[in-house]
Amino acid sequence: MTSSIGMRWAVAGPFRTFHLGGGPDGLPHFIDHLGRAMETGLWPLLGNPTFDDATVALLTEQAREAFGDASVEQLAAERDRAQIALMRALGETPDTERARA
Repeated sequence: MTSSIGMRWAVAGPFRTFHLGGGPDGLPHFIDHLGRAMETGLWPLLGNPTFDDATVALLTEQAREAFGDASVEQLAAERDRAQIALMRALGETPDTERARA
């Protein structure tokens, strides 16, 4: 967890992580693919949250506002660079840039 989702959430947060998890179609595909499982899993402990049409529309608009015209590929590359920088800072991966210098 600490070397995978923990680092991804540290550099991208859960919202961007879910958006990227939807692949080229972003957050709407993520919700379509995994939303029902999320609703029936631990969510009942939170009350009655659901991915109804209004909620999906709101989240989709918020994703557009948050990420603009950046493609999923561009956002993923940005996330990957930040995650590698974090791993280097924590000493979990060699700094290949310095090794070449």
